[in-house]
Amino acid sequence: MSVVLLMTGNDLIPKLWSGRKIRLSCLGVSQTLLIVVWFGLVSGLVEGWMANLLRQVPGFAMRVSTEILWIAPAFNLVLFLSIGIGIGLPFWLWGKTPHVQLMIGLCSWVTLAGWLLCIGKLHQMASLVLSLGIAYQISRLARSHEQSILSFLRSTLGIVIVAVLLTGLIGTQRDGWHERTLRRQLPQASAGAPNLLLIVLDTLRADHLSVYGYHRSTSPNIDRLARSGVLFEHAIANASWTLPSHASMLTGRLPHEHKADWWEPLDERYPTLAKVLSTRGYLTTAFVANTFYVTPEWGLGRGFTHFEAYGSSLADDAIRTVYGKKLAVHLLPRLGYFDIPGRKRAAQVNQAFLHWLDNLSGRPFFAFLNYLEVHDPYLTVATYQAKFARETTRGDRINSLFQPQAFRRQSVLTAQEIQQEIEAYDGCLAFLDAELGKLFAELERRRLDKNTLVVTAQPGEAA
Repeated sequence: MSVVLLMTGNDLIPKLWSGRKIRLSCLGVSQTLLIVVWFGLVSGLVEGWMANLLRQVPGFAMRVSTEILWIAPAFNLVLFLSIGIGIGLPFWLWGKTPHVQLMIGLCSWVTLAGWLLCIGKLHQMASLVLSLGIAYQISRLARSHEQSILSFLRSTLGIVIVAVLLTGLIGTQRDGWHERTLRRQLPQASAGAPNLLLIVLDTLRADHLSVYGYHRSTSPNIDRLARSGVLFEHAIANASWTLPSHASMLTGRLPHEHKADWWEPLDERYPTLAKVLSTRGYLTTAFVANTFYVTPEWGLGRGFTHFEAYGSSLADDAIRTVYGKKLAVHLLPRLGYFDIPGRKRAAQVNQAFLHWLDNLSGRPFFAFLNYLEVHDPYLTVATYQAKFARETTRGDRINSLFQPQAFRRQSVLTAQEIQQEIEAYDGCLAFLDAELGKLFAELERRRLDKNTLVVTAQPGEAA
């Protein structure tokens, strides 16, 4: 057993080492940045392609669009830069530098864990332990091949950057290319064909609408629509939750027929309304706020020339990544934030739909709009949050996103707490109704109200 003196910064640190003598190299700022930038881009590049390729494979819950191809590298680059600065800054402030072995091992662990978590077929703890074991072996390799590894990272960084840029281009343009192709393939529509607008108010209770006798004035605009059209008094959803209920609306089939369920997307055995209308020359489009199950990955995009679900904000982009979602679910509630990160509001759905209408090119359209305003947690803009409430809720009592992950469910609510949740729900409904009123007014201004059939519906999940 020999004693080896290892130089670290300005200090001599005695270390016992068996066999050969090895000097651990230390990293300057530029080398640290090289490592974290390389690993950040590569981890995001691979994650983006994995998520994109697996998103329509049954059994993989990938709620992403093709834009994950640029989102994942961008987010992971920021994440790894933060890790590098967080690890390196204390060393640099004390006039020391972190070891190559430490940075390579840590970045390898974060990268491998992210890939395993993205696939999602191992328990989270198993993924962390397995990736840690592999990363440890990589760090041991780095101890004896430090300069070779740094040289490899330096020589391949340019290739990685080019690959990320090309992949990002595909991610941002693929849907547009696909939509233009589908538009060119549409047959001629019949003259005078009416437009069709299907509005789905996710998790809306009929007994909280004024038109059905509710004691609060929660829905004056929906009431006005009901008075001028046809009101169904005994409409019953075909399922108690989102996916099978929407699948039934779009196919006209019962859940036991189309079989869309928790882990089974809607398959192609039955044509969808969008598919039938597209064969008759209709432009078909969807703008949805429920990105949990109302997405193309769950089979609901079939027949639509345009389907817009993701990318409503930077927050929504971030939670599409593995670590973005983990940080949101486990960190945000502890910071006092209980709303759905990046929740798409009714105004955003309206704006996107009206912008799409500007490019109709004279064809009839079928538009499917999905709103998430009255889905838990019952949080909305401040003026409507307090519209019916004596005391506002912060959204942590009834919260299907955060509670199973970071909090114990509150098994019993007091009568006062139940009343507060009801008041919050009604405030969200009133805000949604106001935004629908703006949409109806704009359709009237564009003279689309005369030749457009408007249908309102709800998917079945009770609030």
